[in-house]
Amino acid sequence: MITVEELSKHNLDDLIEISKINVEETHPHMPYEEDVIRHYANYYMSLIDSDIRVYLAYNDNKPVGYLVAYVKPYLFNRGVSVGQEMLYVVPDSRGGKAAIALMKKLDDLAKENNALEVYAGVANGYNTEKALKFFERLGYEKVGSYVRKVA
Repeated sequence: MITVEELSKHNLDDLIEISKINVEETHPHMPYEEDVIRHYANYYMSLIDSDIRVYLAYNDNKPVGYLVAYVKPYLFNRGVSVGQEMLYVVPDSRGGKAAIALMKKLDDLAKENNALEVYAGVANGYNTEKALKFFERLGYEKVGSYVRKVA
């Protein structure tokens, strides 16, 4: 059974465990620095009414994925958008319900904030077409491109 929890002190080590797998798989050219992840996770948890949310998915109490989401104001009106900054599910749990449950949390966050738009995408070049098809099945439409330059 898939459950989703918001990041807290009691599940921080689960985020650390999954984020290491994520970096090794999708960003092998980048260093993995656990202290940095701990720092930012603790920072996000310390904020009241944070515009950054982190959710962890569990399959029978085993951590299998996470979502980092944001709420961001528009520069041209009083509305906000909500977006998926990072979505990751461990390889042996892909194709199940973990990613869907995490994206449901994104929709919930959008409703809570009366968002005018919800954004999702792939910014690391890993399984881009497969991920885009997943987002399209959830009702998202392709509306542009994202580019990256490795410094």
